[in-house]
Amino acid sequence: MNQKNTYRILLIDDQETIHQDYRKVLGTRAQQSVALAKAATELFDDDPSPLVDWEGFELDSALQGEQGFELVQKSIEEGRPYALAFVDIRMPPGWDGVQTVRRIWEIDPEILIVICSAYSDYSWEEMVQQLGRNDRFLILKKPFDNIEVRQSAMALTERWGVSRSDVLTGLLNRRAFDGHLQLEWRRAHRHGLQLACALVDLDYFKRVNDTLGHTAGDLVLKAIAQRLQAACRATDFVCRYGGEEFCVLMPHTDEQGAAIWAENTREAIAAADVTIDGRSIQVTASIGISERLEQADTAEELISRADQALLVAKELGRNRLTRFSSMGDPAESLREELRNRANLFQGLTAKQVMTAPVASLRADATAGEAAEFFLRFRINSAPIVNQDGMLIGMLSEKDVIGMLLGQDAWSTPIGRIMQRNVICYEEQTSVQSICEFLSRVAVRRVVIVRDGRPTGVVSRGSLLRWYSNWIKMQKQGALAGLDSDNAPARLRLIQGAQAIARCAVELSDSVSVSAQADDLVPPVIEGVSRLQELIQDLFACSRRDMPVIVGDGTLSQTSGLLGSPSAIVG
Repeated sequence: MNQKNTYRILLIDDQETIHQDYRKVLGTRAQQSVALAKAATELFDDDPSPLVDWEGFELDSALQGEQGFELVQKSIEEGRPYALAFVDIRMPPGWDGVQTVRRIWEIDPEILIVICSAYSDYSWEEMVQQLGRNDRFLILKKPFDNIEVRQSAMALTERWGVSRSDVLTGLLNRRAFDGHLQLEWRRAHRHGLQLACALVDLDYFKRVNDTLGHTAGDLVLKAIAQRLQAACRATDFVCRYGGEEFCVLMPHTDEQGAAIWAENTREAIAAADVTIDGRSIQVTASIGISERLEQADTAEELISRADQALLVAKELGRNRLTRFSSMGDPAESLREELRNRANLFQGLTAKQVMTAPVASLRADATAGEAAEFFLRFRINSAPIVNQDGMLIGMLSEKDVIGMLLGQDAWSTPIGRIMQRNVICYEEQTSVQSICEFLSRVAVRRVVIVRDGRPTGVVSRGSLLRWYSNWIKMQKQGALAGLDSDNAPARLRLIQGAQAIARCAVELSDSVSVSAQADDLVPPVIEGVSRLQELIQDLFACSRRDMPVIVGDGTLSQTSGLLGSPSAIVG
């Protein structure tokens, strides 16, 4: 529900003149008093007194306790509860003040109470015995002091609001939201009304905290909370459900209507960057949608189904929405897609996809030698090793260019300018772990090591190439409708191996012919690059240990060169 700055207060007193007094003190007419005080100050040239920016409260009146109870009940049903009630202690011929408060708390235990009395009908001990030992009520003696009335109203309504609101975003907190959820669920269940729920989770929010700090993360949460609140109707309830997750409850809405809202909201979040200290941050969100089902027993199941749909949306790539009903499709298309992608890199290790051999530089090499190295090998970075061949750093073209203006730059040992923080993984590391890392950070490649010595590199490009080849095979039918003897697959493997053998022979011949040349690097690099491409293609065409779609549409596994591939998880 969209928050309002004006709190609602209920006045319960059997004298109409008392209601008029309350309204003069608490209502919007107080603004006139401020204006008059300011005018008087200017007219009589007195020292100005501090003026309070007073917006007043939204006030409702009841002349009897039973009528007040009915108004509280109505406020709960409308989702616009009162924050505070001023209740007179003596209201003949109906309920007295203590009885009224006790009945009101039965339907709204959150409302705060100020009990007003000019008599001693109840002692303090008797009130505590009747209402309990708690901090939900105060006692105010008649005749009133205007400042005491206003101060009580301001302090208690603010306390009521804080107890129901998330401190950071101002949205409903879990406690307040759960109350609305149970109420709306009972109403929908009783009258057969539609009710939908959306769980919204910000994608990769941890990146913001890790790279820009938690202050920036808080600003992003506030901005998204404002967008969600602005996108909702006055009858909707928006809650910060936890961390970077939000929950939206939509009464009188089915799953289709909620999905339309969610898609529009998702696009709006992705389209409008959040600006922090002049820097624009793009934020996207994944959303799960569910609706009340006839066979559902509890409100918690509504949230649970939305949570399941949210999980699928995140696993399918994030920045999308998933409807819970789509997960129950007999064909299980979404489940099948999720299962296929989740299995693509499963069991695959870094050693099986890394680019090798890896070119390394010694730490005692100079910047000039490194520059020549980069130019000859057509690469832009390389691992740095010590005399024992152990990985100790990383050097890029950027590092070399950054020191060119210094004295004796060309002869500077690269050990002085290399980056010592190297991201490296052992050969047996899961490719899925590396893929997840490369998808979350600015680093483009990682070094693969064995016993501390670099043996290869896995880059975003090599992962995309592997994944691209796998997709091409699917489109070409390489994984579907194969004959029982798998002859087409075996033929492709044989042809690939033969192509690699021919390329190796050509490389050997080329090196032999150029043996007398001054520089053997160009023909070697050309031949090795071609070999690497052919080997990658052969890996991609390997059907062994890859998911194979058989005639009945199910997946089977066979052992092979690569291990079973696993998907690039968003």
